[in-house]
Amino acid sequence: MKLPRLYAVTDENVIPNNRLVEGVQEVLQAGVRLLQVRFKKTPYPEQIKLGRKLRELTRKYDTIFIVNDSPELAVELDADGVHLGADDPDIAAARKLLGPAAIIGVSCYENIELVKRWGHEEVAYIGLSSPYVSTTKKKEVVSLSDFKALVGAAQVPVYAIGGVTSKRVGEMMQAGCYGGCYVRKGQDASLGYSENAPEGYGGCYGCYGGCYGVAVISAIFGAENPGQAVKDFLAELERFRQR
Repeated sequence: MKLPRLYAVTDENVIPNNRLVEGVQEVLQAGVRLLQVRFKKTPYPEQIKLGRKLRELTRKYDTIFIVNDSPELAVELDADGVHLGADDPDIAAARKLLGPAAIIGVSCYENIELVKRWGHEEVAYIGLSSPYVSTTKKKEVVSLSDFKALVGAAQVPVYAIGGVTSKRVGEMMQAGCYGGCYVRKGQDASLGYSENAPEGYGGCYGCYGGCYGVAVISAIFGAENPGQAVKDFLAELERFRQR
């Protein structure tokens, strides 16, 4: 399965649950094709109720659906995969529960040892802290040069997350970043193909030792016009592809 370059992630502090389904539908209509639902405070029965509605929408729009932190919830919702935190994630247990075709991603933040740890045998992608201040995540702000070093050490596609705006897409692309992931803006952009890329990923070869995408929480669902925000990100990604 080819991963889209743009990755939209929900957050209860950015888009409350009473607007979640409507907000997700808006960004899917605008072109998001990779979505992660992230529940931190929501009771489990409500997670199931809302998650099932999102699963229906993602099927309607042919969008990859990822659940944050909980392989069990991912199974309950028949999601396409799960995103796990950096604190010793049990990849083997998640894989056993979800099956061999599931997409599993892991957060590595700014830890280069974690970046080096994960390969294609274990995960489909990793998440890295961007060199920008985040409005939704408490994280260290790495320098651009350190970010490039992290990306260069990766063995799998990398999504940068935190503080990414459409105006910063170009800087990420020039840092080796070949796509984008956002909570307020998003969509898939086909940015090239390499015969050397592992099956199912199909990006420029720089995506493996280069940043494959960007992940943002506030730049999509917190935007005044999330649909337009998605289109702005897509336009920037397309502009970079044409260079």
